[in-house]
Amino acid sequence: MARGLEPVIAFSIDGVPNDGPATLPANVPVTVAYQATNATSCAVTAYSRLPVEFFTTWYENKNAPTALRWAPLKLGSGGEYYWNVVCVNRNAPGAPETHMTLGIDAL
Repeated sequence: MARGLEPVIAFSIDGVPNDGPATLPANVPVTVAYQATNATSCAVTAYSRLPVEFFTTWYENKNAPTALRWAPLKLGSGGEYYWNVVCVNRNAPGAPETHMTLGIDAL
């Protein structure tokens, strides 16, 4: 695999870069987005869990674009929300891929 050709994934919340877990107020509109550089395509799964429930997938796209935005989202009180993104660079030797997950707790 050629170094430097791996996809780089960047998440943002309301336009502010975010690379770790976040805690946000519940029931307030929020915009979540990702952008991948050095990527030809991505696979995205978004899932959530409200109190006393199991995880539920609410968005899945195995051929997602290299940038996507969800807005406005209202995250329910006590909920856990995750966006799992895997991007690949099919133009690079070995087709390197990168995986990144964003988690948000709504309080």
